[in-house]
Amino acid sequence: MKHLKIVIASALVSLCASNASAWNIAEFYYTMDPSTIEPISTGYNPILMHTGPVSFPSNGKAFFNAANIANTAVGSTFTQFSPNVWSGYAWTGLDPADRSTQSQSGLGYNGNIPSYGNNVFQLDAGRVGMFLNTYNLTPPNPALTSSQQFVRFFTPKRTIWTQNDTTSQLCVNGYIDLHSWEGSKSQALMTFAFDELGTNRFFFLNIMMLDTTPSNTMTESVLIDKTTDTGAPIAITFFQSQNSPNLLSRYSSPISGYGALLEGYTKVPSKAASYSSSPKHWGACIDRTQFANMLQDVRQKRPLFSADPSAYGLSSALWGPEIEGPGIVGMSIYATNVFRTTP
Repeated sequence: MKHLKIVIASALVSLCASNASAWNIAEFYYTMDPSTIEPISTGYNPILMHTGPVSFPSNGKAFFNAANIANTAVGSTFTQFSPNVWSGYAWTGLDPADRSTQSQSGLGYNGNIPSYGNNVFQLDAGRVGMFLNTYNLTPPNPALTSSQQFVRFFTPKRTIWTQNDTTSQLCVNGYIDLHSWEGSKSQALMTFAFDELGTNRFFFLNIMMLDTTPSNTMTESVLIDKTTDTGAPIAITFFQSQNSPNLLSRYSSPISGYGALLEGYTKVPSKAASYSSSPKHWGACIDRTQFANMLQDVRQKRPLFSADPSAYGLSSALWGPEIEGPGIVGMSIYATNVFRTTP
């Protein structure tokens, strides 16, 4: 618990250092701590997507989501187990101090304890770990990517820019250990979902941390999700470092005045397994002009979307790994915040 308090204090001090510059934190939308996270529980957290109808938590807490991983048709589902059986530490960097079954849930078969090195979620005093392993995985839908997610819904949806507000920024920061990865199409990212208010239209913004896909050229752009999944537009940007050449990004920028060096997106061209040694600070901000740039590119593919930033509400935020094909990604989140800044 002492380590957790130090980590949270470090993340908040780094955030609050930005107040000494030209920007102030106007509103926190989510600050991660033990009281804001749904406990791990059988049949409820993690939630299993692509296995049939699901019920999301309605209490406003963040939760785990396993998308296209658990295949109940072949007897696979997530089962709670103690880190004393085995810990996901080797892949996530997080070894829970809580050794009870409340701290880990992993992919097992026919109710058995997960095999060593299988997919696992971890929750320990407000810290979370995720290890996605798609080697020998039989997903419910082979046409879709597999992902693990730490998710927070926003009810009501948050309107970042009103008609009279042209200066605010939407920002995210995190103290995150991107600990292990392997494979040719393995990614780690943070995603915002934006709903066009009063319609059924929505799009995603992926903020990339890591991508091993050989064809990725670190270009901001808008893609369209597979019709077998959401079919929605997906804007792509990157976590920003103060020392990064991405400072002229059309979609995002570093957190102004942040009190620690921010880690920038890393393009990894190799399939070889890699491991980091410690958590690092990650972050990015989006201003109204950058959001309008996204909308311009979204409308090139879907002209019915509004070009007005004030027409959109932030409906969810999520963090986690995703993989198409065989690979691994392991990561842990020690602290994270979603917030709005103003001059």
